[in-house]
Amino acid sequence: MLNFMLDSLEPFIDAISILQRFDHDTADLEGSPTMFSIIISLASSPPSLLALQIMPQFFSHFSCDQLHYVNVPIAEVATIISNMERDGFYSLVFFLLANQERIAFAFKRHSQQRRWDTRQLKSEPLEPKKVGEIDYSSFVSIDLEEFRSSVITLCAGRALVTITNSEISFDVPYINREIIFSKEKGECIIGGFEEGEKVISEITLFPIKLLNSSRLKRLWIFKTNDSSVIILVAPTGLAKLVIKGSILLLDEINGGSAPVDIAMEKVVELDAEEPVSDARLRHYLIRGLREDFLPFVFSIQWWANQPTVIELENLDFD
Repeated sequence: MLNFMLDSLEPFIDAISILQRFDHDTADLEGSPTMFSIIISLASSPPSLLALQIMPQFFSHFSCDQLHYVNVPIAEVATIISNMERDGFYSLVFFLLANQERIAFAFKRHSQQRRWDTRQLKSEPLEPKKVGEIDYSSFVSIDLEEFRSSVITLCAGRALVTITNSEISFDVPYINREIIFSKEKGECIIGGFEEGEKVISEITLFPIKLLNSSRLKRLWIFKTNDSSVIILVAPTGLAKLVIKGSILLLDEINGGSAPVDIAMEKVVELDAEEPVSDARLRHYLIRGLREDFLPFVFSIQWWANQPTVIELENLDFD
């Protein structure tokens, strides 16, 4: 059994609208106890997947007993939810019925309303597609506008990515073009990579148009848990876009809004006479990072030794 409840339709509609840019009539729904995903296949080279991944915390209620994977008419799903929101409905309950051959939606206009307006659509059980997991223990971060400009100059659908503890490069051998972002020159932020460590992987640039949003500020680059591919993450509001080798995902998360310097000012304002520990300063600095630094917050949770305040400053957050 899979079901969830949303108290507001607008964020969900905005998320689905990203999938609709690719004009697919159907999509795969995947539900597990830890994640809900909507996945479509893209005609690219190498073949790509575009997925909207939503963690249970995003929902006001979420329940899933096991892995479920079905194909649904996503265009009809989007139309139904958009029309109900336009007609004044704001709350949604979703059900994947026991036989997995139908999905059901229930809508209501306000909390006091007892009657729910329901809709049903056909679904078809499928074998799951493997999306993969992010290894947050190390990262690279680049200004997204700089990355967009660089990718345009490559004029390629894919590139070979090499990461060390001092730089990251995007190389297209068949046209003899390479772009390098250096940590020493302040062109990128790198954390968690050891001296002498090198990660190399091919990545598709086909879905890069999804990063064309004024709300996106930084690009975060990770590897998968098996180090087989590179993952690109660009947070935007409740969401972060991820291009994983030949896979693009959208993962719903919540975030802060204040840059580091504002967060530090707030710490100082607490009590000028009271000593503030390094751990407390680090806590406020991290909690104060704006939403485009959320991948960094995820990353340091896996670090054996947490960064000091000085080390945070040396990462050169802008």
